Amino acid sequence: MSAGWILFKTNYDKTFNIKIINKIFPSMLFVLFYSCIIIISSTTTAYDRISDRLLSPIYIPAVFIFFFMLDKILTWLSMYFNSYAVFIFLTISIISLLRFPLHNTLYIIDEFRMQSGVGYNSSLWNNSKTIEFLLRHKMLGNRYTLYSNEPEAVYALTNLKIEYSPAKTFYNSPQLLNADQNKNNILMNTKNGYLIWFNNADRNFLFTIEELQKNFDMTEVESFDDGEIYIFN
Repeated sequence: MSAGWILFKTNYDKTFNIKIINKIFPSMLFVLFYSCIIIISSTTTAYDRISDRLLSPIYIPAVFIFFFMLDKILTWLSMYFNSYAVFIFLTISIISLLRFPLHNTLYIIDEFRMQSGVGYNSSLWNNSKTIEFLLRHKMLGNRYTLYSNEPEAVYALTNLKIEYSPAKTFYNSPQLLNADQNKNNILMNTKNGYLIWFNNADRNFLFTIEELQKNFDMTEVESFDDGEIYIFN
């Protein structure tokens, strides 16, 4: 609001103000429209949290709008304040804005260094004893139905056909997947089934291993630092 007030209350003539708006209007419209779509859809659909990945399309137009408005604000400030004070204000503002992306970049670099990679290429997955067990016993995929709380990792690293372990709610949603399904009545076909459970998986929409053990007759086959292998009796 302050930026808009400065834009229209300076000594520029109306024609110049209209030209300014015409320059940034497409970018402003896109940022506003896209942001509204993301906010509305996130309230009606369960998907990943609104993050840098989802907001990346508006980054460039938002930066363009920001620097365009900053130029007008600095011009207005220079009319009433000392140029040195305006320079100090600009420097502090830019440093403050760069603090978050710099911190985020350093975090990613440190994570990459500690894990020797990211995602399923990291050392955590490449050195997984649970994955190593599955690679040595790939015939399980031909004889049994496999379930896991990290099926994407198992498929990517072992090429085994595998399904999700039972879900409690919709993905990233508090809404129950099945109104009749609760902790005491979990439905799953366990005939000739194995459960591949990873301890560090962050899948809050799935039933926990404790809840599964209370509802199914399961026997632990193997135990590793990063996970366990169970067979349904």
